[in-house]
Amino acid sequence: MAEITLGLIVGYMTVVAPVLVFYFSYKIYQSRRLPKGWLAVTAAIGITIARRVVAFAADYGIFPTLNEALHLADSFIIVLIIALYIVGFWSMKKSFESFAVVEKR
Repeated sequence: MAEITLGLIVGYMTVVAPVLVFYFSYKIYQSRRLPKGWLAVTAAIGITIARRVVAFAADYGIFPTLNEALHLADSFIIVLIIALYIVGFWSMKKSFESFAVVEKR
């Protein structure tokens, strides 16, 4: 019983924590006018929330008939998240090569 309760608490935390990270990431983008690549990173964080919900549903058998499909969807979502991080960081790379963005602030 304690394992299930601890697992549920950690599972909920892995959904709630990315929501906070997404919120702060978006607020940082809004207030600092960072490069558009920051939006791709923020989107990746947002999709991480969806991924955790899907993984949580698969791990706890919330939809037992869709368990295999949920694991497959989880794999595709991970690829999408990685692609968004690559695009976001690659597009921001030039801005930080000379640290001109940091010097302006």
